Amino acid sequence: MISILLIVACQACKDDGTTPEVPQRITLTLIDAAVQEAYLHIAVNSPANNETLSLQRDGSTVLTFAVVADTNIADTALTQTSTYQYTATLQTANATTGKGNTLAVQTLAPTSHDWHFTIDSLGVASSTLYDVAIISDSSAWVVGELYLRDSSGNVDPVLYNAAHWNGTTWKCKRIRVLYRGSWILPQLNAIFAFSATDIWLSSGVPIHGDGQNWTQYHLFDMGILSQSDGSINKIWGNNSSDLWFVGNRGTIAHYTSGTWQRVESGTTVNLLDVWGSPDGSVVWACGWEDFQPTVLLRGIGSTWEKRYEDPYPFVLRRDSLSGIISSVWTPVTNRIFAATGYGIYDSPANTRGAARLSTFAALYLPGFPFRIRGAATNDFFVVGENSMVAHFNGLTWQYYGQLYDENIRLRSVAHKGRSLFCTGHTLDPFYRRAVVVRGTR
Repeated sequence: MISILLIVACQACKDDGTTPEVPQRITLTLIDAAVQEAYLHIAVNSPANNETLSLQRDGSTVLTFAVVADTNIADTALTQTSTYQYTATLQTANATTGKGNTLAVQTLAPTSHDWHFTIDSLGVASSTLYDVAIISDSSAWVVGELYLRDSSGNVDPVLYNAAHWNGTTWKCKRIRVLYRGSWILPQLNAIFAFSATDIWLSSGVPIHGDGQNWTQYHLFDMGILSQSDGSINKIWGNNSSDLWFVGNRGTIAHYTSGTWQRVESGTTVNLLDVWGSPDGSVVWACGWEDFQPTVLLRGIGSTWEKRYEDPYPFVLRRDSLSGIISSVWTPVTNRIFAATGYGIYDSPANTRGAARLSTFAALYLPGFPFRIRGAATNDFFVVGENSMVAHFNGLTWQYYGQLYDENIRLRSVAHKGRSLFCTGHTLDPFYRRAVVVRGTR
């Protein structure tokens, strides 16, 4: 009886010549693809300490590392307008213990630098424009202070605080709001538009309207902000029920589905700009003022934290953030672009200062940058002092030196479709005029 059992046992242990199937334990997903790089998320089911992960591109191993449950990687050795196949395997010293899905990635093509510009002058003495929003190729709004001449040729002392472009001409507007029972005509310093009938403004406090009728939300009178807070400088949102407002003294306010909330920023520095990822999951703000550090803030949910601070932003570093951070922008969740006097820094979303400098200048830019905006990672602009306008197409920079004018300061820019609008003013202290640089492609 024992011998029979031994025979059966031996037969059961006999090698049948088949290889055990490797389980699928790795999930590869694409975060973003640019012109020469791809950003991947790698998730591993039940990673073991003795396992390593090998990432393959088109059948060749491009990266090997000790396995972790979740990680993001950047593959920066790619060619434009090419398709790549990624997969991954888990290995121990003796065996392959896991495999991943196959992920196809298509890199982008560089966009065209072929932009044609027209310079418009609006208003007369003491006129300036602070911000711009594009509705479509034939509709844009600018806000600021505009003074026109009256029928007798004298300067009308009652300002126009906005102007609308209809695809052919500019029409100056007076946007009035009700404040404590009276209609007032506030100076406007920021605009963010979702459509022609869904526009947000700032006069230091938020204003919302449909292009004709406007409602002011005086956050100080409403008890949302206190006298220790500052006025609102910039606006961003991914829809009209979820917006962020940043301003002086580190002030941040959040509007969500009809509810206002003051949010702690962790800084008292004046916040100059705000922008977030398309899905609104990550929001960024930056700031600076004289004798104070420059800061980069990140907001996830209702929690904001200081990701970077530099009390002496006057030393150039090419592999980490440096310089005064004046503007932030991103079209993706995993990266943030920050403008400083040294150029544009490309940082990962988990940055504590890590960044790559991208610039078209040997040292300093032709003018201090006031704003960076764009349509995609291969199609964005930076504008600033000396009528500086420059475009990045995902591969190279193009600086439009023909626009250089040391008497013009461009404060803001918007890019959508085939249209570009840059707004600012001349620097003449007595006859300052508002300026719009319009671009078409």
